[in-house]
Amino acid sequence: SIGASATCARRRSISRPSADARSGAAESAISVPSPLNHTPRCGEHTSTDRRAPGPIGPSRSRQRAGPVGCGTVATVSTPAEAHTGHRPVSGGLARAAVFGVSDGLVSNVSLMLGFAGSGVDASVVRLAGLAGAVAGAISMAAGEWVSVTSQNDLIERELAVERRELERNAEKETLELAQVYRSQGMDDATAAAAAEAVMRTPENALKVHARAELGVDPEDLPPAMGAAVWSLISFLFGAFLPLVPWYLAGGGTATLASLTIAVIAAAIVGGLVARFAERPLWRGAARQIVIVLVACAVTYLIGEAVGIRIEG
Repeated sequence: SIGASATCARRRSISRPSADARSGAAESAISVPSPLNHTPRCGEHTSTDRRAPGPIGPSRSRQRAGPVGCGTVATVSTPAEAHTGHRPVSGGLARAAVFGVSDGLVSNVSLMLGFAGSGVDASVVRLAGLAGAVAGAISMAAGEWVSVTSQNDLIERELAVERRELERNAEKETLELAQVYRSQGMDDATAAAAAEAVMRTPENALKVHARAELGVDPEDLPPAMGAAVWSLISFLFGAFLPLVPWYLAGGGTATLASLTIAVIAAAIVGGLVARFAERPLWRGAARQIVIVLVACAVTYLIGEAVGIRIEG
């Protein structure tokens, strides 16, 4: 009766916006439509989960599924939760540390067992192990420094080229960026609008183009000196582990103890790498153990076959 008539009148007034409101809504729809800011009408169905890209991560709007009643606010926007399961994979420090320990362990234990297989005195094996550890650590650190420095120099050169292109051919670079966005699933209008928005700020444009075209982050280049230091320390750590028994014993006892320490250390290194990568621990440990055993077997057999004779 009277209540129902009032309710219907309210619905008609809501569903018939003024001419100015209709004009403003049309202009808003033409510019940049945003599903997150949309307020559903009476009876309109809402989705359960909508996402849209934001400056940091995806923003999430959770809504109740089903028709929306009049006067009900159905959209509840909440900031996206940060992903906590990702691990850094592009940095060079972790790589340098893992390679350093593995290389120091494998190279030095196989070197010492090669000398041990030749039948020389324990003092000679100690000298070979100490010299191998120091020389290998210096070589590893220098190689890592040169490698990372050269890589960063190449990246800086490409960034300079990209920066020059952004200054001289801004329109072409905008079209290229829009094409990248289209290849990632955006429609033509959204890709063009996003590319133009990025190109308004030169520094942001450089970062986005570097990630899209070069696959690098200009602000996350690995430090060459840090990688070199980590390589030096980790190589020495791995190289000195199998050297310790030769300062406490000699002959077959030291040989067996050195090999045992090397196998245990290799299993730990392989297991840690596998755990970090969420792979089976036994597979990572077995891989490292096989590498150590093969290297030691080859050098020990060479030492036995060649032999060394020291004359006073």
